[in-house]
Amino acid sequence: MFLVIDSRICSFAAKRVQNKIEFTKELSAPRGGGGGGAGDEAAAREAQLQAENKKLKKELEELKSIEAALAAPVHAPAPAPVPKAAPPQPSKPKGPGVVGGAARGAARGAAKGAIAGAILPGMDASDGAKAGAAVGATRGGLRGILNRRR
Repeated sequence: MFLVIDSRICSFAAKRVQNKIEFTKELSAPRGGGGGGAGDEAAAREAQLQAENKKLKKELEELKSIEAALAAPVHAPAPAPVPKAAPPQPSKPKGPGVVGGAARGAARGAAKGAIAGAILPGMDASDGAKAGAAVGATRGGLRGILNRRR
């Protein structure tokens, strides 16, 4: 078989195309029975695989029937009622306790008193701090007691 070589295709490309066409024809041509028995082995393997396929299909059908039986609704006893949770216990007061309130109040009062004592004429900063600490401790302690009652 000769290919007509087009002016746009070189001879090497034409040979490659011709070889590919011939190879394709050889692949599509039916094979003869003589050739060492490769066809017999393939037929035996195909029969074996078909038998295995039938066996697996039967097993699949059995498993599907078992699955359908298991998926059927089962009369289960009604679930026991869930006990209600206990009401929440009141939490501790959020403010500081009596001692903590007194300590904070004393510190705050001392700072404010020291500033006031330094500003006011005739008063020393240390005297203002003492007076402020006493007032602050009293006020902080009373707030702590008030938080206890809430």
